[in-house]
Amino acid sequence: MASSRRRLAGALAWTFVWGALLAAAIGFGSKTVTVDDGTAVRTLSVPDRSVGALLVRLGLRLEDGDRVFPLPDATLRDGDAVVVRRAKAVRLIVGRGQPALVRTTAETVGGLIAELGFGLRPAHVVTPAPEMPLRGGETVRIERIDAAVVAESRTIKAETVKKADLALPRGVEKTASPGRDGRALDFYRAVYVNGVLTDVRPLVSRIVEAPMPKIVRVGARVPSPEVAPVPEAGSGARAASSEPAVLAINGQRLPVQKVLTGVVLTAYGPGPAHTGKRPGDPGYGMTAIGVRAKEGRTIAVDPTVIPLGSWVYIEGYGLYRAEDTGGGVRGRMIDLFFEDDRKADAFGYRRGNTVYVIGPHRPEGL
Repeated sequence: MASSRRRLAGALAWTFVWGALLAAAIGFGSKTVTVDDGTAVRTLSVPDRSVGALLVRLGLRLEDGDRVFPLPDATLRDGDAVVVRRAKAVRLIVGRGQPALVRTTAETVGGLIAELGFGLRPAHVVTPAPEMPLRGGETVRIERIDAAVVAESRTIKAETVKKADLALPRGVEKTASPGRDGRALDFYRAVYVNGVLTDVRPLVSRIVEAPMPKIVRVGARVPSPEVAPVPEAGSGARAASSEPAVLAINGQRLPVQKVLTGVVLTAYGPGPAHTGKRPGDPGYGMTAIGVRAKEGRTIAVDPTVIPLGSWVYIEGYGLYRAEDTGGGVRGRMIDLFFEDDRKADAFGYRRGNTVYVIGPHRPEGL
């Protein structure tokens, strides 16, 4: 009886073992898994023991850069979800480097940069933007952009100012002050892309040292003319009262109607301080004979001494025409016209001048 019981217990034990082995065999041979290969999601019943074996069974060959989760050597268990992500080819350019072809499973540009371990700084600019999606075939640029304010020194050339000087004869120039060039600092905003200057924009300029003009005195004194003497009475020639004086200028001999000595020269301008008129007033800039006043030609005279319209030669100053009159111009006084009131004021009061009255017709060649 005891022997029968032992045999029954042994048989039951072996039955349990074989059942367990059979269950295990059935488990290894049939697993339900989900496979997501990026194009479709499938639920399969497979006998494979590893993820790698499953991929081989399904013909999912991994290329460079592709990723699979779990890893290919992981044990495949019932209920596992296998995810395969195919790498995308992207052209990557960093700075001034050559384009490099990289394969990545990153979904965005920022994911690619993180995958590569590239540490971005504020000066870096990424194109396309990090949040943009990657679909493959794009060109991703990582550039460094720096901006700086730079200053350049610039020379300010001194201008040359020429001033008439009656103490010097015409044709002679003399430097009164050599002048000095100035210096300025020009500030710019410079932009460098990958260390290469790409843009420069002016900001502001500062004068560090102002220039000083070069002053040149230009001779304005007209050489004294030669006046032929009047023949004396009884010398066999015409009487002195009927023989006109002759003015020799630039090789020309001009008859002179009258010679005035001890003439006082003053000056006037077109403004209200001299004429009582302002721009826009009737008669502004016009002379007593109805022509517009012109510097270097117009003078105001006393018509009882010099007839209006007469051309005169002022020794040391040149040829002028009596075109105007003035309330303060009396006797042997002549007012020279200047287009700038300040120049007229600076002319002052000059005595002891000799004036030759030529007549109503301007000498040819003068």
